[in-house]
Amino acid sequence: ERGAGDMTAKDLSKATVLIAGGGTGGHIMPALAVCQALVRKGIPEGNIEFLGSKNGQDRKLLQDTKYKLHELNNRPLNRKLNKDLFLAIILMFRSLIGGFKKVKEINPNVVVAVGGFASVPGIIGAKLNGIPIVQINLDKAPGLAVRFGSRFAQVVADGFTETGLSRSVFVGIPIRSDIADTVGKRAKLTKEMSREISLKLGLTDLEAYKAQDGGAALSESTKTVVLMGGSLGAKALNDLGLELAAKLNLKSGDHGNETAKIVVYHIAGNRGINEIILENDTPDNYLLKGFEPRMDLLYQVADLIICRAGASTMAEILAVGIPSILIPLPNAPRNHQYFNAKTVEKLGACIVMEQKDLTVDSLSTVVLDLLKDANRLESMSNNAKKAAAVDAGDKIADIIISKVRRN
Repeated sequence: ERGAGDMTAKDLSKATVLIAGGGTGGHIMPALAVCQALVRKGIPEGNIEFLGSKNGQDRKLLQDTKYKLHELNNRPLNRKLNKDLFLAIILMFRSLIGGFKKVKEINPNVVVAVGGFASVPGIIGAKLNGIPIVQINLDKAPGLAVRFGSRFAQVVADGFTETGLSRSVFVGIPIRSDIADTVGKRAKLTKEMSREISLKLGLTDLEAYKAQDGGAALSESTKTVVLMGGSLGAKALNDLGLELAAKLNLKSGDHGNETAKIVVYHIAGNRGINEIILENDTPDNYLLKGFEPRMDLLYQVADLIICRAGASTMAEILAVGIPSILIPLPNAPRNHQYFNAKTVEKLGACIVMEQKDLTVDSLSTVVLDLLKDANRLESMSNNAKKAAAVDAGDKIADIIISKVRRN
């Protein structure tokens, strides 16, 4: 084993890295950020492979990349005693055997566990095959798979401080290069740039986004509120989308400009969008999408984001400096989203609303109060950028390279 500083370009060009885990965008997106950093440091894309789940979002989220995906048939363990739990246990045992065989076959120089149920077969496969493990933790309250992986890992690349994990090194949460490149662009938007972004995002179909001169540029009096719940969607948030847009449409003048419009840009998720029915009287300040591939563009024009408190999404909006209302998933393991959100709220970068207190009236009131307080929005934005760790991906890549085993 040699340090990152001892690795030559030739060494790196031959090194193979296996990413273990996935299942959701919350695991895949940070993993992709780390992969991008590894490639920048000299490890070829073709030498990075994923060991993920056939029952997650892995294939969809990786389909436009050059990383090879090996799928195992496993699924999360249901905490209720029923047939789904027994099926998950059976599949897990099978996937453990499959994971051992796959790791032995690939024989990577290092295995990087990114959390989630899908990471366990890779962790065990690496341990049994004598391959170094780097565990990435993305949550203030680490989940079961991360706590398990940390027992066998040579080092834990930690997204938060004081998580209780041994061999932990704080690095922050990695973000993809296209999002990192967005940092600083929000303050430099010109009318022409706004016009181009609105065209790419489909915002020109909204009357609210037509400039007073008849062009397609974003109106200066328009406020964009993004409502999103992750790659699959969040039903509690999705159920509020249409009503929130209607409520804000009626009260748009309440944030200090009588001619203002507040547009709700609703990303309902690939699954959630099928549960939303648009009627003929759909508010003209409402835009619905299942998935937004150009979040880097949307982040540039968003005035406020309402979302869950998954670590990956939080890392992105902190880095770009977008004020946010975080609504933690109430049944998340170990309530980790709540602790993620509260950590950021203490820094003055967001407002936390618990789902049990969530109604259209309560949410619209918070949104309007924020939008009419430019000083507070600016303060939240600045605090968000101060809390961000834009270089986390590079730090994790250095840790991974330092643990590369010479085959």
